[in-house]
Amino acid sequence: MGKFTVYVSSLKDAVDYYQSVFGLASDELDKALSEVVLSAQGANDASIHLMLMEDQTKESVAALNNAEPVIEWKTTQFWEDYHAFSAYGVLFESLPIEQAAHTSVLFIDAYGVNWKLTC
Repeated sequence: MGKFTVYVSSLKDAVDYYQSVFGLASDELDKALSEVVLSAQGANDASIHLMLMEDQTKESVAALNNAEPVIEWKTTQFWEDYHAFSAYGVLFESLPIEQAAHTSVLFIDAYGVNWKLTC
């Protein structure tokens, strides 16, 4: 999946959000930091790493994050993740697209980051 930088105005709130929604984890949470890396192992042994960077104004955070490339979240449980993400207030850009080989949908999370949920 890759490594991505996400700008946030509150590191603690962002860490809580990404742990709750995506199950991302870090070993650095007990330290006073202005940045933290969250990681997860996804489907097909693909991993994702988000570097959360604090010290940005809320207005610039969404603009900076929206300029980043789309992060692909591969899953083996598409519909469970789709409904779970809905509960966390992500904004889906359309209904899921079901094709013979895969199902996918684009969405924007609470920090303005563009994602593609796919299986």
